[in-house]
Amino acid sequence: MQLSSNVPITPIRNLLIVPLLAVCALAFGAGCSSDSSSVSGTDSVASTTIASSAPTQTITVLTTSAQKILHTAGASGEHIYGWNHLVGDGTDGTDTVNVEMLTTVNYTNGSGSFVGVFTFTYPDGSTLGFDIRNGTAVAASDTTDATFHSDLVVIAGTGAYATATGTGTFDGSRKDALGGAVEMTFALRIS
Repeated sequence: MQLSSNVPITPIRNLLIVPLLAVCALAFGAGCSSDSSSVSGTDSVASTTIASSAPTQTITVLTTSAQKILHTAGASGEHIYGWNHLVGDGTDGTDTVNVEMLTTVNYTNGSGSFVGVFTFTYPDGSTLGFDIRNGTAVAASDTTDATFHSDLVVIAGTGAYATATGTGTFDGSRKDALGGAVEMTFALRIS
């Protein structure tokens, strides 16, 4: 196909596809593709962009409950709901990072959903807030041996993170009953 100026459309299309693949990879991680087999160099661009979606920070922390209000309900006490405030000092591999989690939970037989926020406070006083998305907990019916997972989205920050954007994931585990210490790992992609 030719443009009216007799310039082939393929080179113009190639110039558009490379930036679009980069934007697609940034927005959606992997899985973006082009139907063009004539695009040269897009595989290396897409691979480089996808690799840049690797975590910019990995933080591990053992948190304890600073305060909680949990209610047990149901005919056999199968429902637990309420909120929990977990805190702890973790590490990003070199520096100490304070982690604070405020969540509300709604569990049936030990498992269910949770929502809330995380705040990370760095050694220089900068803070970074994340919203918890799709939080799920899977545990024994007595709420022990729990595992947790959620996606994270940057809310906002202060100091060095005042203009930060990004996403991440949270994975955790708890051996004790609900309200006990939680081991947490965060994979954060911050820009």
